[in-house]
Amino acid sequence: MFQCKLKMALLVKFHRAARLIQVHWVSCQKRAINMVRDEELKRFARLRDRHEQNFAVQRQAGNKRRLEVHLLSLSGVPENRRGQIHAFQSVQNAQLSRLFRLGYCGPQNDEPPPDLVLVCSKPVHDDLLEYFAKVMEYRGIQNPQGRLQVLVPEKLESVAPAHMSLSHSLLLSKRAMNRLRVLIRGREDRTVLVPGHGVTFAELQLSAQLSIPLFGANPKNVDYLSTKSAMQRLVTLSQLPTPPMSVDLYDEEELFLQFATQIYENPTVPKWLLKIDDEFRAKGNVVFHVDTVVRKSIHEVQRQVVDKVWTEFAASRRSQPAVDRIHGLYVVRSSGKPAQHQEERDLREALIRSARDVLARCFYRKALLCASGEMYPNEMADFVPEFCRRGGVIQAVPTEEICCFPSVHFQISPDKRVQVLGTSEFIFSASFEPVGCFLPLQNRENVSMPICEAFARNMGRVLASKDIWGHASVDLVCFENSDFVEEREAMDGGQTSGDFTAPLRSPEPPGMDDSGKKGWRDRQKFALVEQTVDEYRRNVVVPCTVAGSKNEAHPVSFWVVDVDARLTDTAAAFSALQFVGQCDFGKDGNLHLAPHAPGYSRTDSAANERVALVVFLCEVPGLASCTHSQIFSFCKSRKVTYDLFQNTGVLFLQLDLTHDTVSFLVIDRTPKLLLEKTQTALQVLQNVSLQSSKSTVVEDRRGEDSVPHIREVVAAIRSTRKKMGLL
Repeated sequence: MFQCKLKMALLVKFHRAARLIQVHWVSCQKRAINMVRDEELKRFARLRDRHEQNFAVQRQAGNKRRLEVHLLSLSGVPENRRGQIHAFQSVQNAQLSRLFRLGYCGPQNDEPPPDLVLVCSKPVHDDLLEYFAKVMEYRGIQNPQGRLQVLVPEKLESVAPAHMSLSHSLLLSKRAMNRLRVLIRGREDRTVLVPGHGVTFAELQLSAQLSIPLFGANPKNVDYLSTKSAMQRLVTLSQLPTPPMSVDLYDEEELFLQFATQIYENPTVPKWLLKIDDEFRAKGNVVFHVDTVVRKSIHEVQRQVVDKVWTEFAASRRSQPAVDRIHGLYVVRSSGKPAQHQEERDLREALIRSARDVLARCFYRKALLCASGEMYPNEMADFVPEFCRRGGVIQAVPTEEICCFPSVHFQISPDKRVQVLGTSEFIFSASFEPVGCFLPLQNRENVSMPICEAFARNMGRVLASKDIWGHASVDLVCFENSDFVEEREAMDGGQTSGDFTAPLRSPEPPGMDDSGKKGWRDRQKFALVEQTVDEYRRNVVVPCTVAGSKNEAHPVSFWVVDVDARLTDTAAAFSALQFVGQCDFGKDGNLHLAPHAPGYSRTDSAANERVALVVFLCEVPGLASCTHSQIFSFCKSRKVTYDLFQNTGVLFLQLDLTHDTVSFLVIDRTPKLLLEKTQTALQVLQNVSLQSSKSTVVEDRRGEDSVPHIREVVAAIRSTRKKMGLL
């Protein structure tokens, strides 16, 4: 017995000593890691400061080409979501069209084209590289192989996890890092690192270890600004219109309570959208319809609450709070009396709690998933826990008819200057998943270029204040304005001059003579020359509309529904559109041929107009049984090619036969011809799929995030043609 106690005492002593050593070792390691991280943060900050100071000088020095290192990484997507993405390496390579930046001269064609290092997650097939090289040679690049380097980290070929992001793989690949250092040696002052989907600490480490600045957001800010909740707060800070919404929801009870509060405050909204904070490609959205059944259920419960409160007030001989019934729901009417504020507040909370109980019962049955049926096989039973774990937002869907879903793409330079790159308009599938987009947006009657510039300028100013550089996009929803009044009375009845600004100006005493050139220049500076009232409303009043105020000057309204502080798939196609398509975005927002294009007409401006459409990465089963040359030959026989002289046709942006995925760009003169050519290209690829996939086995994709099937893309294009009256 004594020996056992002695052994136990020795074991306890050794265990305590071992734990003390372990704790000390862990603390030393953490201290060393923090020291290394702090040093990398300081180096990263020095690189950004140096790049910001030398940016103007580098831009003027056009005799030396820049070097851009593009990282096609999905490190901004959380690890748990990366593990659910089907064909993850192919999805990381979705922006392979960045290689066309080899001939990209900036949005205004005033910058020298850079050299390019493209870091990919998987090797690009030689036939596809040859296809790209031929296109570049026809566009004037004599030696594309000498200016373009495709680099694949060797760590991806080892036993690394399949969902490891490209940034982490590159950090662990010693040979690839040494190759990068050799490529940028002597050009550090003219080299930038362009990140992929989001910026994390891995990109910061790459920037510090390679001694090149990062053309993107500061990672220390992105950690709390990359979510949808944080971005919506920035939108509010920029004074842009936003839908009724609730943000930062991390609990199921809080979710239903905030949802009930929004329904109480906006009883006329029939449809609501729930988004997970870090959702990717709309694979985390849910639509909830507040239909007649839901309203009737809420009304019955609220009526019982109101009757009970009124009975209590009648028994105590107090004045009853007044309520209104809006679309079947009870809303407390404010009396304006301070003595009744507490009673009205209590009744309001009771009505919200009753609506919360109804929503908690019917939400799991009536909510509909958007493009997430495979990722959440048990639907709401899987979605709600994920929503509460990652956080999310609730947004209202416009009650009026939606006109379009425009997006404004812009670039924030290191000197805080915002430059609009272009506009686009999303094309959604039946499950509300984006499958493509128009370039530029087609509804230019309601969405003019000054409006887009105002959204980009306001949002870019706020992002720049948060130390966010690089590319960004603002997603809008455009819908009919119920407050629009066609004939408006003058705001001021005083006697003023007869120009179009008279309703906005009060009478002034006579001043100095302003009939010279100086007055004309001042009026020109403030855009007050030769503009009608309609032009003034469209170009000046609407962009200044802020959240919470009514817009009575324009037939449509706008809401900012999302902000992406990164280079999106749509913006990545701008380089191919400018370099291969030889098209530029004009000041009016239209797409025109550049003067150096072979088909450019100096007399007929209509012949220079172009319209483009990008089909995002989609799945075409059966491509793995074909070769690139076979697919190119088959498409050529069906006239699915690109005419480099007329600048019309189909240009492949991605063709991954291993994972059966494809993406392409279509350019034509009119929207009708554009959609017809897109439909033809999709049908040709679908025929290849039907001929090659007769014996293929259908995979079980439950619980996975997969790209859209080509059938969904075909149906979406056909639906778009019907909506535009072109079918």
